[in-house]
Amino acid sequence: MYNKYSEQMKEETAIYILESGKSITIASKELEINVNTACRWINKYKKKHGIISNENKPASSDEMQDKIKDLEKQLKARDREITHHKKQLENEQEKVEILKKSLLIFMEPHA
Repeated sequence: MYNKYSEQMKEETAIYILESGKSITIASKELEINVNTACRWINKYKKKHGIISNENKPASSDEMQDKIKDLEKQLKARDREITHHKKQLENEQEKVEILKKSLLIFMEPHA
């Protein structure tokens, strides 16, 4: 099988993607290389240089508790927002009913 890219080029590409802060998908599109190829190069570079990826590292108990608290806050905020919107909807529905009744009154023939 023909090796299209040199080892130096693969390593430099991996470094570029890691340091760019861009997602692998976006960077590989910019560089016009297959995303799976880019992932292989990055993984090989990390393994060669002993870089441990945060994605594979389990979160600590404290980190998980902080994440849970943050998610609970977000959930409570969403619940408040939903309650507010439900009240607004009820008010608007009430207005519609009043307008319907008013329309019927004005449409009655007056003798």
